[in-house]
Amino acid sequence: MEGKEMVFYLKINRNERYTFRNLQNWVNIVESIPDSQYYILCDNDNLRQAVQEQVAFGRKNVNFIKSCRSSSELDDIVANVTEEKWRDAGYAHMTTFWHAREKQYPFFWNIDADDTCICLSAGRVCELLRMAENYAQEKNTDALSLDMWLTRTMGNHWSFGITYIKNRADWYEVLKSQYKNEELKATQIRNIDGYFSCLRISTNIKLEAFYVENLKFIHYSDDFFKRPHASGFFHWKNGKLIQPILLYCFGIERLGTLPVAEGVVKLDMGIQDEESREFLIQYTLPDEGKMISGH
Repeated sequence: MEGKEMVFYLKINRNERYTFRNLQNWVNIVESIPDSQYYILCDNDNLRQAVQEQVAFGRKNVNFIKSCRSSSELDDIVANVTEEKWRDAGYAHMTTFWHAREKQYPFFWNIDADDTCICLSAGRVCELLRMAENYAQEKNTDALSLDMWLTRTMGNHWSFGITYIKNRADWYEVLKSQYKNEELKATQIRNIDGYFSCLRISTNIKLEAFYVENLKFIHYSDDFFKRPHASGFFHWKNGKLIQPILLYCFGIERLGTLPVAEGVVKLDMGIQDEESREFLIQYTLPDEGKMISGH
């Protein structure tokens, strides 16, 4: 995989302070990769304007795109597998597939760039992404996603979020094959992630999830304490997913420490605690970072 073009779709829809910090971090990552290509998928014109004003881009030509609303195939998918509140997210997720097909990208990354943060330097995140790519290529995996939900739902719910995707020519045929399987769909949330979770069971597409040993990760879902299970700080270590807010703040051990779900792939790049610590200090605002580090 070394030297081959990496293609990224950085999806954003939240107009929050953390959006700009997280997007800046992802932009820094993808721009540090030689020959990378990236698109910022944003349907909110006001948010796009704010991003252009607040995010520092190192490239002159930044590609902004919107969700595709002119494809009958895409309309068909979204209408059949999502309920109303998940429609917009459905269009955004599936647009990455349709755009990549149009551009003839054989593989691409689909990333929720407004609410995710891998707690490592840009260079180390690039190494992590390359490692995941190599695994997916070697194992002929159709979609390989970071373990954001599979472990937390006891192996039930596969999800996007940070996902490497093989651009199959027949994705539409695979997706529409289970439209009428209401019994299967009833076990999942009515969104694109839930539908892919069904396809993982009922078709021959290979959807996998991975974690990285000793990786720390942040998923924003607004208020960490109002929605402590939907968002928070994650730490994968020794076959466990540790959620420190649930474990230490709420004192709920059964939710704060979970065994990694069966079948989730372990990758190891020798992450040291100091790496995450240094990143988090830099990731905070400068004054708070200095105070935390004692400098």
